[in-house]
Amino acid sequence: MFTSVRKAVVRVANTSKQETHLLPALERSLLPVLAATSFLYGYILAFRCKLYQWRILKQTRLPLPVISIGNISWGGNGKTPMAEYLASKFLECAIPPILLTRGYGGGDEVKLLEGHLQGTQAKIGVGRDRVEAAKAVFKKHGVRGIRDIHRSIEHLNFHKNHKPPHDLSHMDMAKLAPHGWLQPQTGSLERKIGFREHKDGMGIILLDDGMQHQKVGRDIEIVMVNAVSEFGNGSLVPRGPLREPLEALCRADIVVIHHANLVPLTKVNSLKEKLQSFLPTTVPIVCTEMVPHSLVHIKKDSTRCIGKGGVRKGPNLSAPLSVLKSSNVLCISGIGCPESLMLTLQQLGVLFIERMDFPDHHHFKVKDFIAIKQRLHELKTKLENDPVIVSTEKDYARSPDFFWRLEDYEVYILRSTLEIMDDSSSAEDFSSLIVSKLQRWLG
Repeated sequence: MFTSVRKAVVRVANTSKQETHLLPALERSLLPVLAATSFLYGYILAFRCKLYQWRILKQTRLPLPVISIGNISWGGNGKTPMAEYLASKFLECAIPPILLTRGYGGGDEVKLLEGHLQGTQAKIGVGRDRVEAAKAVFKKHGVRGIRDIHRSIEHLNFHKNHKPPHDLSHMDMAKLAPHGWLQPQTGSLERKIGFREHKDGMGIILLDDGMQHQKVGRDIEIVMVNAVSEFGNGSLVPRGPLREPLEALCRADIVVIHHANLVPLTKVNSLKEKLQSFLPTTVPIVCTEMVPHSLVHIKKDSTRCIGKGGVRKGPNLSAPLSVLKSSNVLCISGIGCPESLMLTLQQLGVLFIERMDFPDHHHFKVKDFIAIKQRLHELKTKLENDPVIVSTEKDYARSPDFFWRLEDYEVYILRSTLEIMDDSSSAEDFSSLIVSKLQRWLG
């Protein structure tokens, strides 16, 4: 019942107000309750913002520069992939990042980050209170001195084909070892009370899903927008997908249009114009995409090369993207924007796609297993070639055992990474703005 209501709320959020009369009876019955709750949510949100403006609620300034990666609407905006992308870039120039995340929804995104960043000096702080999560990391690993950060930032580069100097590679980063205690510098409160400071300590903070988490002060605000779903019906949650009114975009330092490769250029340009009406002229708008790079093949005779937080490619597991070309696919996903997976598969040349969408962060159960087998049986009877199952790393990280239960079928996990698009005219602005703001923080 709860899952049905969640799906109904998502359908309402993605249906324009002019077309609500076309909704099924369940969705229409929810409209008055959702509208009233949205009004109350908006009132509470505005009052909370005022409390921060009046300094009744106070932000905490942490001892390192903070980059917030957030969104203004729910689901599928690419916050966590962007946080991982930034983490990899800071690691390339020998600045160990802390990724602060709430870890909701069963921790699938945390598991992905742990798996992808394993073996590096990146650290992950998990918890509803990000300040306390950050302090726990500082206490254990220390903070880097300002001079060391300043020298490393000179090597920061976000160009797609940029390769870091050899002495700043991930392999060299893994050889670094913590040093002893140094005299803390003056600055923010946390530095004054004596967090351990050494040249191999943490150097930057990435605040995942941070736009609405105003308790933590930030130096750069990156706001992610989904080109596929945009802003739904334009209403606040739960009547719509907006977590804040669009006017809140004025707080952004950078706006990123995610999944820009999955929609026509005319739609991207129209979205840019809409965003620019809420943004200062100095705020760059950057386009990003999730680039598929490999498949993981779950099959009976495979060795389970499963690492912490995800599947590691093993000799029996990796498969090229070309195996999906001209195939029939049953898409199984519990992600914020299931349309993005379908559109990506279409670009990979998949012949036929059937979708089974589940709510974001959905934990697959026995009844889902039965429903999937039934759908596969139906597809077999009407298609010439047997369908294969395709899902995402996020889904696998949440429910790995579920996908291994499907090993009698051809099951593939799509692996993708975020990249700034080559045709994004503001890619240079993205790089220079981050570097300049960090240099300003360092003085």
